[in-house]
This record gives sequence, structure tokens and C-alpha cells, in this order.
Amino acid sequence: MFRMYPPVFDKLHNLLVESYGLKSTKKMSSVKTLALFLYIVGSPQSVRHAENRFIRSMETVSRKFNKVLECMVKLSIDIIKPRDPEFRVVHERLRGAQWYPWFNDCIGEIDGTHVPVVVPPNKVPRYLSRHGCSSQNVMVVCDFDC
Repeated sequence: MFRMYPPVFDKLHNLLVESYGLKSTKKMSSVKTLALFLYIVGSPQSVRHAENRFIRSMETVSRKFNKVLECMVKLSIDIIKPRDPEFRVVHERLRGAQWYPWFNDCIGEIDGTHVPVVVPPNKVPRYLSRHGCSSQNVMVVCDFDC
């Protein structure tokens, strides 16, 4: 359901609690809060589904989701960093004569991917991909090692 093995879930939970401020409350543990977050993002489930599954109000689901999201953003800042923040070194893939001078100062790539989404029936036409399924186009920026 959460798209990860239990030991990985436990490590992520412990990391978020110890280093990024995820806390339990009287009415909901930090484990259940993380589970709610992963339930929504791991499988294309709506907040309404999470409300029914976890027996919480829409307001609580939204608040708890946003709290874990804040922790994940803090975690991402610590994990996702360029190897060379000054971008002084040209990547070896661009050092060949066939790429010079067109990609001389290039520091990364931009690519898009379609992520499956669940939307209300009245909004399906807006999210239809060329393959006929509902998806959201996501643009990604990365270095040449992805």
C-alpha cells in the first residue's frame, strides 16, 4: 500500500522524527501520519479516499499531509544537491568535440514525464494523455547523471 518495505518505512519514519520535526499528537501518531501521506502519494488516491481509509476529517487529512510534506521538503534540501554548486566543471559527456560549442555552458537537462492521476469524471478530458489515460505532465530538471 505504501510502495516500500517495512524496514524502509521505519527508517524514513525515524529520520523524519529525529531530524525533520515530524511529531505525534494526542489523536494521531507520527507513524499513522506518515502512512497517510504515503497512501496519498504512493498510489493515486484522493484526499477523500484517505479520509475514509484513515477515518479522519478532510481538514485533519489535509493538515497532516502538509506537515509530512514540509518534513519531506526539508529532507529533499539535504539530499538533492549539485555535486559542484558553483558549476565550474563541465560534465564529461559534454567534453567531446561533437557537443562543443553548442552545450558549452550547459549544467543540466530538462525532461518531462507523465504521472498517472485520478481526477473527478468531469475533469478527465483536461488530463487525458495521448495514450488515452489520465495523467499529469511533470517537468524535471537534473544534472547529466540524473
